[in-house]
Amino acid sequence: TFLPTVIGLILWDQLPDSMITHFGADGVPDGTSAKAFAVFGLPAIMAALNLAALVISALDPRGRKQSGKVNGMMFWIMPVLSTMVLSVMYAVALGKPVNGARIVPVVLGVLFVVLGNYMPKTTQNKTMGIKIIWTLLNEENWNKTHRLAGKLWVICGVLLMPAGLLPPKNRKLQPQLPLLHLLKRQNLWQPPAYRAVRLPMRRSHPTFLPFGMTTTERRRH
Repeated sequence: TFLPTVIGLILWDQLPDSMITHFGADGVPDGTSAKAFAVFGLPAIMAALNLAALVISALDPRGRKQSGKVNGMMFWIMPVLSTMVLSVMYAVALGKPVNGARIVPVVLGVLFVVLGNYMPKTTQNKTMGIKIIWTLLNEENWNKTHRLAGKLWVICGVLLMPAGLLPPKNRKLQPQLPLLHLLKRQNLWQPPAYRAVRLPMRRSHPTFLPFGMTTTERRRH
């Protein structure tokens, strides 16, 4: 995670005092930071987030049973992203012909595809994955929900990557935003999760009902 800091120290004298650290969806820079913060602060924040994720996962008894591939993905995803993002920032600061607005959708798309491929490999835990009541209480439900989620994340990643090829005036990611919004909504996962474990949950936990159920629907159960 600190490789970008090493690169920044090597390029220190060539970097400007103020560096572009954020681009809008149209490719126009809309955020700058001091050189010291870009070289030291951003990598430190990403390293802290990476460490926090690893510690929280290690403290989860179920998380310790994850496969080596999933743990490896958790360990490397932040350092790889940090190196890629900071490398683009350095290139822009040095005046290289790098279009961050073209690169970001591609990187995010690849990230979605990678995460989508790893989702079905995760086992029940309380730190990563789709953690709703039905997935946490039923292993079969967890597996079915994450297989579905993995496919949707891969599809969204594939749809997101071509956004980098759009002209700047059209690069607002309108076609992809509804899909990305669905991915973060819990309601997307509740229907398939409930259907997958409906009978087992009703027998063993009769008080558990789908979120948002009306009083009339509750009485029917």
